[in-house]
Amino acid sequence: MRLIARLAIALSALTAPSAFAYTLPAHVIAQVSSGAGFAPATFPVQSGVRIYDNGTVEKFELYRDGRAVTAPLATLAADRVQAILRLSKDLDDKKLVKEDADAPMCMDAPGTTYVAVNGQGLAVALEGEFGCNRYVREDNTGNQVPALLKGLQSLSWL
Repeated sequence: MRLIARLAIALSALTAPSAFAYTLPAHVIAQVSSGAGFAPATFPVQSGVRIYDNGTVEKFELYRDGRAVTAPLATLAADRVQAILRLSKDLDDKKLVKEDADAPMCMDAPGTTYVAVNGQGLAVALEGEFGCNRYVREDNTGNQVPALLKGLQSLSWL
């Protein structure tokens, strides 16, 4: 039983979002991506929505066999792209904090990460949902970008 408890603690540390480098495709300025947790092999390993610097919004699915399926979703006006870039420009790469420090963790749940590129070209985590908990930036900077990505992700499910 102790081994299981230690394993659960170790795995929860791996699933919690931290200040590490995210890699986004070229020209992506913001992205929401969700992992399936434990799911059948036919399910996407990762799916989500990307916003490109030209305003293109694309939904994507990545599969275990290496396939990537993408589809255009929308196009943002140039002033909306500039607003996202302005909101993200000065973000630094901070560790996200658990919104409710006393909330229990769970395993096998899907995880979601909201990321934007700052003015230095670094992809920065803005929010995440892992282990049945929500993680946010302690200073709440950039929180408009995840709100936009959530709306676009909901649109992609229609």
